[in-house]
Amino acid sequence: MKQTGLSVIEDGSSDIGKVRKMMQSPVDDNLVVFTGTAGVNWVSEDCGANLRALNSGKRIHELQFHPKQREWALAAGWTSCADFGDDEPCEIYKELYLTKDLGQSWQYLKSYVFDFSWGTTKFQAELPSRHQHESRIFITHDPDLKGH
Repeated sequence: MKQTGLSVIEDGSSDIGKVRKMMQSPVDDNLVVFTGTAGVNWVSEDCGANLRALNSGKRIHELQFHPKQREWALAAGWTSCADFGDDEPCEIYKELYLTKDLGQSWQYLKSYVFDFSWGTTKFQAELPSRHQHESRIFITHDPDLKGH
């Protein structure tokens, strides 16, 4: 029997993996994300006392908290051959997602992503408000959008 975010699976067909990394929010010390080896992840808002699944509909392999907004995060996951139809070639690439509600909903941003980061720094607070951009995201990607 395994505990998933929404239900208990008793057939043994689902593997949730092991915790690979723990990340604490830079905004709230009680907010922690546990990323898993199988792309299954968990979030706790009470320093690990209670957990819920953190899922974008795909297996998340990388996550970055926003440096100022508590509920915002960027997450990336890799495609799998199961994502493609029988008449489509299988291509493995990284997709980037954004959440502004701690993973309750996700917005797809870009595919064929190499690296990503929030474009917000601690020095931005010193700038006039018209120059502060909390939603700026830096992305490197393959502009040809093809291949593995």
